[in-house]
Amino acid sequence: MTAPKNALILIGSPRLKKSTSARLAAVLEEHLEKQGLKVARLYSRKVFASPQNTKELLAQIDTSDLLVLISPLYVDSLPAPVTRLLEIVAENRRGKEASSPKLFAAIINCGLPDSRQNTCALNICRIFARHSGLVWAGGLSLASGEIIGGRPLSQAQPGVRRIKKALEVAAVFLAKGQSIPNRAQQLMEKPLAPWPIYLWMGSIWFYRAARRNKATSKMHDRPYDKRAVPGKR
Repeated sequence: MTAPKNALILIGSPRLKKSTSARLAAVLEEHLEKQGLKVARLYSRKVFASPQNTKELLAQIDTSDLLVLISPLYVDSLPAPVTRLLEIVAENRRGKEASSPKLFAAIINCGLPDSRQNTCALNICRIFARHSGLVWAGGLSLASGEIIGGRPLSQAQPGVRRIKKALEVAAVFLAKGQSIPNRAQQLMEKPLAPWPIYLWMGSIWFYRAARRNKATSKMHDRPYDKRAVPGKR
């Protein structure tokens, strides 16, 4: 695969610029540009705002050598707008595979403490690449994304330095037309915090959210369990 000259980063989070996906995209964009690529960013949520937006996206994909999807995990899969976007791209790519090969990579982030939760979503991306005539360049899996919490990576916790390094390594290889190496995957998959600490932090976050919404008395409700008593464990 020849080295790409330009790249398009697709951001799948509905939170747009304040999302962890957007923060990861900003760092990846910076490193791709250092490698000499021209980089553009698009948000999947905005693609469907009008038929013209969808048309413009497809045109950008046609002229891009490298596509990177950065998305959160939703119920072990991709958000619905992202899934729909991939379907439209696959349909548009039909018949163009041989004439315009492109690299495609994906970065999936989740709030769960185990990066293996992202495996299904990454497999969906890999299968999408195959059906769209794209060259699968691999993926990165980030767990405990709430530690970043939509903040710029420069303002996040110290452990996030590994995430920035993983994106830098990935950018170097993608800019050469090569797949993301295992080294970048290992850096990204390394836990940002020990499981017990992360779960403890998550419990505090949920309690504060419940208190903010005046719902602390309902935290242990199980409305779909016929045996459960409201307000009791």
